[in-house]
Amino acid sequence: MVNILNVATASLPFYSLFAEFKQAYFDFEVACTRIIKWRENENEKQYGELITNVCNLSYDIWNTFAYGARIMKHDKIYKSMIPEWKYKFDEQVIILSSIAIRISFCTASFWAMSS
Repeated sequence: MVNILNVATASLPFYSLFAEFKQAYFDFEVACTRIIKWRENENEKQYGELITNVCNLSYDIWNTFAYGARIMKHDKIYKSMIPEWKYKFDEQVIILSSIAIRISFCTASFWAMSS
């Protein structure tokens, strides 16, 4: 699973549009890696809550990525929609970054307690 996360990070597009998204995804990857390596029997309630939060975040990350891909590759008839799509994409990346950082911080705290 950790290898899949690393490959996914390495496979993100090299476009400036995705620069901030990549940082949010990296924070998400760090949190997931910690959760995967965490000893599940310790702090079971917190572990379950973090898994739920990460699952929700992964859904939002995928949707945001797909929205960014739509900005990059679209039919010409949608060209006038790009500014609105870009605004929404940027707004969602800011929200994802905030959530990913909080989850990463929580996993760091729980990781330190269980180690």
